[in-house]
This record gives sequence, structure tokens and C-alpha cells, in this order.
Amino acid sequence: MSKFTSRQWLAIAGFFLLFIVLFFINRKAPAVEGATEQLQSGHSGAVIKFDDIIKESEDSLSPSDKKLVDQLKNSLKNVPDSIKVHILGRLSQVLDSIGQPVISAYYMEELAVLTNSPLLWVKSGQKFFDYSNIGKGDIREVFLNHAQICFKNAIAIDSNYADGIIGLGECRVELDPTPMSGIQTIMKVIIKDSNNRNAQIALGKLSIRSNQFEKAIYRFNRALQIDSSYKDAYVFLAEAYNGIGNKAEEVANLKKYRTFAPDSATRAEIDKIINHSEQSDTTK
Repeated sequence: MSKFTSRQWLAIAGFFLLFIVLFFINRKAPAVEGATEQLQSGHSGAVIKFDDIIKESEDSLSPSDKKLVDQLKNSLKNVPDSIKVHILGRLSQVLDSIGQPVISAYYMEELAVLTNSPLLWVKSGQKFFDYSNIGKGDIREVFLNHAQICFKNAIAIDSNYADGIIGLGECRVELDPTPMSGIQTIMKVIIKDSNNRNAQIALGKLSIRSNQFEKAIYRFNRALQIDSSYKDAYVFLAEAYNGIGNKAEEVANLKKYRTFAPDSATRAEIDKIINHSEQSDTTK
């Protein structure tokens, strides 16, 4: 099976407006692996130090944000683990709120190391995976490899942890020469539980990337049947219907999402996309 065609995918919580824009621009208790390590790029042979990425990201913070982050980091010194848990959680939360998901993921991962919680391993892994969709080249591979470590650690603690298995499958799709191995990993969850929303979503995204739009429509409709609150499904359905040339359903799903859009800027972007789709449909 050949690799999927390239497509930007930015379904990141807190970055959904950016996702909307790029989405339519591109339409056509075991031992735990270390949280900080050097990762080897399989493409260029260059070694990238993960800690250096975090340091550069922290150095780029505004003076006021850096002051707050440094204060929290300093408060980690010489305190018991029970206190560190709360400080690391606060650090991750603060960094998310100021638009720094990579550093947030780093401290979430440090928290996972401290607690060895499969939930926290998955949360940090998902943050790294989501951000890898924005990165390019060696940096992107660093994030994917780091996400894979997190998901593997979650599964090492609980071999049946579905979100860990799904995340690992998504990483394998991106990293392995044959993405089928990753798809098969995710399918294990579906076979065991067809009502697993996250597995349906993951397979739906992969179906769109491989231009299997009918399958994508099925997957995202199943996700909505399982969880009607998953409003992002309407955006993916719009893309899938665009892929098969069904403008009416594309627009209908965009209008559905518009009613749940988080802010006026997102609604304005959706309106532009809807108007463009409707106009292009009438000119045929």
C-alpha cells in the first residue's frame, strides 16, 4: 500500500480556526521510557535534542509569560512529589492557555513520568501527535516519535487502554513505510468495540487522507451516532462530501458546525467557505 497523499491536518483543540482555514485551503507500572532524550531522524540522519526544542520554545515566550513559567518551574525545586504533581499540572495548563502546546505537552509528560498514569501518558502523547501535524521534516518526526513513546508507555501499564492503542496506531501510520500496520492497530479497537468513538474518528481521518471519502462519511456518521456532542465531525463530513462532489451536503454540514462554532472569527471563516462553495456550485 502506497503512502497517503500529503494533506495538512490540524484538528487541534484550541487551534480549530487555524484548522478550518488550512482545511479548505488544501482542499483538492513497567519500566517507563525516558521523557527527555535525543531522537534520531530517519530521513536526514540529524540528531535533534528534544530538550533544546523545549528550551528554544520557552525562550521565545513573552517576558511576562516567561516570568510566570519560570516562577512555576522554580517552585518545583526541593518539594515532595505530591506537590510537584500540582505544579506540573498548573504549568501544563498555563502553557496551553498562552498558546504553547509543545511546552505544555512536555510538562504533561513530566507529570506522567511522576505518576505513571496511562491517562496522562495518552494526554501528553496526543498533544505531541497533534502538534506534529504543524511541524515539518525532522522536527515533525521528533514530535511523532515522542508521541509514540507516550502511547507505548500507556499500553505498557494497561495493554487494553484503547486511547493508547489508537494513538500508537496513528503514529505508526505517519512513521511506518506501510501505513497499513497503523490502521490494523486501530482496527483492533474497532473489532473489540465498534462503539469506540475515538477509533471511528481516527479511521475517518485516515479515510479522508487516502481519498476514501465514502468510508470517511460512514466513520464520522458513526462517531456522531456514538457521541452527538462531537461537533467537529461536521467539518470532516463537509470535507468528505466535497471529495465526492456533493456540494449540497458539504454546505449543510458546514452550516451545522457553524451553530456550534466557538467564536465569531470562526463563524466568519465558515461563512466565507460556504459562500465560495455555493457560488462555485452555481457556476457549473
